[in-house]
Amino acid sequence: MVLPGNDLGATPAVSARPLSVLVIDDDLDMANNLKDILEDHGYVEQIAERGADAQAKFSAQAFDLVILDIRLPDMSGPEYRQHSCAQFGIHC
Repeated sequence: MVLPGNDLGATPAVSARPLSVLVIDDDLDMANNLKDILEDHGYVEQIAERGADAQAKFSAQAFDLVILDIRLPDMSGPEYRQHSCAQFGIHC
């Protein structure tokens, strides 16, 4: 359905700020590959190698998306998710 005044060929609206992504992965090759891909597409990305590092970054800044490895050196991905959801009041 096309509403009057809508242009199907128009470029979708772009957010005023780039979306921020936190990649939590202890494999730095994988994390840096993801970083390069995300930055090429205009995302602002940060890397955390451990759950504790991610907690510190998450406490200092809100992220639009978190990409989480299932196994981290100091906790599992599900443990990190459960802890973060409880700590920051996020519905997961």
